[in-house]
Amino acid sequence: MPNYQGVWSLSEQYQNAGNWPAIYGGDIGALQLGSSNGAVSSIDYINIATSGNATSYGNLSAALTQRSSLGSATQGFFAGGQSPDTAGIEFLTFRSGGTTSSFGSLSSASRIGTGASNSTRGLFALGFSGASRITTIDYVTMASAGDAQDFGDLTVARYGVMGGSSTTRALFAGGNSSGGKTNVTDYVTIASTGNALDFGDLTVSVDLGATNGVCSSTRFVRMGGRLSSGQTNTIDYFTIASTGNATDFGDLLFTLGEAPSGVSNSVTGLCSGGQSFTDGNSGQVNTIQSVTIASTGNASDFGDLTVIASSSSAASNAHGGLS
Repeated sequence: MPNYQGVWSLSEQYQNAGNWPAIYGGDIGALQLGSSNGAVSSIDYINIATSGNATSYGNLSAALTQRSSLGSATQGFFAGGQSPDTAGIEFLTFRSGGTTSSFGSLSSASRIGTGASNSTRGLFALGFSGASRITTIDYVTMASAGDAQDFGDLTVARYGVMGGSSTTRALFAGGNSSGGKTNVTDYVTIASTGNALDFGDLTVSVDLGATNGVCSSTRFVRMGGRLSSGQTNTIDYFTIASTGNATDFGDLLFTLGEAPSGVSNSVTGLCSGGQSFTDGNSGQVNTIQSVTIASTGNASDFGDLTVIASSSSAASNAHGGLS
């Protein structure tokens, strides 16, 4: 970029406006698109507070699917994934977008995991490593680049888990265990380390729903996913401060699985992309659906991704863990 100095005339400002980097504002959703009929590196941008279509935001350093993700108030993080399996953790700065940079590594190469965070610490449930489901939970201190550290273990080894958090607790819901789809939901206290405890059960046994991040400071909302036979449009929620089973919230616009990306501010939750084979859909979709977290009811149309996508992940600078 040129070295811009001094006082400019209006014509000089106009001529050079295109050379400035983009500055993104609002409640940002960084939607890593995973697979669009094959692994892609694309990341979309959405202003969560304002309905509308996504726009191009940046790229991963390589085309990867099935990543885990989470966000602080300033940065979004994407970890693990395949094509091939990786342990890498990358980050981008929300206000500038662009290509991600290296942050460090997970404790092992893994995929089909999930993430959850508060304002200082990010947790990754690793999911699947090599040919095995694993229980491992790693953590990073988001303000300091470096490799992830061991946090503890899930109660059951599984992949395709859905994660969310308040400022104090992280929940890891559902997944695919050695016994098949499960409704098991675990929780941990983010500021400490240690093994997860049982929180309660989802209303259905499911994996690979909206991957992470649909939460306010009080509620964690789980959307869609794969059942033991077919997909589901169910939405349910937990009250994070207590323990107990999930409660029915409503329904998505159509059945949806294969890891749509889940992202939110503290008011609105979004479920983007995924795969669907109902209501005229024949595979990957680009639909973004929304719910109001504090209420109950069916999802509404929010807009569209830039491409069809599944096996995705997403990060936000305004989710309930940051409230």
